[in-house]
Amino acid sequence: HTKMEPQRHQQRPRDGPATVFEEDSKVNDIFLCQDGEYYGLVLVAAWPPKADVMEGPYQEFLERVKGCFDGPDLQSDTISMPPAVYLYPTKHLHVTIATFAPPEKKNSGTTTYSDDFQALQISLIQEASKLPDWPKRPMELVVDSTQLGSKAGILLWRDESGGIAKMRQCLQQVAEKRKEKIHAIPGIIHSTFLRFAHVPKSNGVVVQERYQKNVVPYVQTIFNKASPFQANTVKLVCESTPYMHIPDDEKHVILSLSLGD
Repeated sequence: HTKMEPQRHQQRPRDGPATVFEEDSKVNDIFLCQDGEYYGLVLVAAWPPKADVMEGPYQEFLERVKGCFDGPDLQSDTISMPPAVYLYPTKHLHVTIATFAPPEKKNSGTTTYSDDFQALQISLIQEASKLPDWPKRPMELVVDSTQLGSKAGILLWRDESGGIAKMRQCLQQVAEKRKEKIHAIPGIIHSTFLRFAHVPKSNGVVVQERYQKNVVPYVQTIFNKASPFQANTVKLVCESTPYMHIPDDEKHVILSLSLGD
């Protein structure tokens, strides 16, 4: 085994800094669908974030993000629908370790929902967690950077413990041994905080210029007053409403694994 060191190289998301933004219909479904109309299966960490640690820095950060867009893009036409620029409430922020099934409508014909499928993923995770390389202590997350892409705004984290890379490696190892395929293991450590319910009217070039000038240089200072953020649990979650807009309860959390303290 090669020992996984904490990620120190510059993380490069596939969806790079953008000046043209794309609508995501699932954002509207957060508000329109009944919980349970969707099915997704994800292994997440740092969810829900500790409000007393994350709330202050996150709101300070969002104020800078809001300043990049024109006012109308941040306001909703109706109370029940999101604005063009939808900013996640703090409690829905999370770090995805692996996606076993992306959130899809159960009646769409694309969902992989079944009890057998779910049981298979649970046993895969449990087997991976018994490998010697599976981390034994909490993750230590530090905000490294931020990016505004065509589909989403993300916070990029550095995991000082190296635990996330080890977990992903263990999951991949078990999947390969079983000749199974995990739907997606991200190549970066990130939390999405922004998506577009519809295409914003703000000039995209101006938005990105403001973001590079007024958000990116300040993100480490804002968050790292409170860091590192410790995450001592990973949870396999049924994403029955898109983008983790679900409560942290027994109905939604299928498996919970503690790391150290």
